[in-house]
Amino acid sequence: KFLTNCNSGDAAADFEKTFTDAPYLVITDPGTSGLTKGLFLTPANIGSTTTKSTSTGAGLYCYYNGTTAVEVGASAATANAQLEASGITITVTGGKTVTVSTVFSLIKAEVQSKSFAQYADICGIDSSLFTTIGAEFAAAGKKACANSYRGTVQHTNGLKSQLCVNLLNMLIGNFDWKGGNSFGGGSYSTSKSATGTLEPTSPTGS
Repeated sequence: KFLTNCNSGDAAADFEKTFTDAPYLVITDPGTSGLTKGLFLTPANIGSTTTKSTSTGAGLYCYYNGTTAVEVGASAATANAQLEASGITITVTGGKTVTVSTVFSLIKAEVQSKSFAQYADICGIDSSLFTTIGAEFAAAGKKACANSYRGTVQHTNGLKSQLCVNLLNMLIGNFDWKGGNSFGGGSYSTSKSATGTLEPTSPTGS
């Protein structure tokens, strides 16, 4: 249920403190619509006039309710958000059609693009280890937690490695639960600071 929550309203109704972009729709084939492959399908793309707000999340994302694309509101609970939806045809403004999939479906497809045996060969381990550790991790429910530190991130592919670790926590929805993943208590000073607003336009922010 955690992964189908689209906004703070869904999270609150499900006794959660956060939510993910797992049910959000991504354009996988823009056809002749003029839209861009790999970006989120936005409410404006399907005719909504909601003003975009990066602070509330309004006007930024859409989900699939089993029939069509629906705007994700700022906080109003969504209805029947589908976690797994792939290759769905949606009519956008102007009457053109695009093909979309949920973020979760895209992640799942990428993970399943290789077999356990292939992943094991890449990692240099026996494939049975995936099943053993996976079963132990899932058995702990929200009290399981995957954390990493410098060894995971201090190399060329470090960011992507850390994102993969974070996905484990996302899959079991352990954020802000006792024993799960929570905001850290430590910090460090830095001379650099970021300014401006953040408005992800795709699952990778690109």
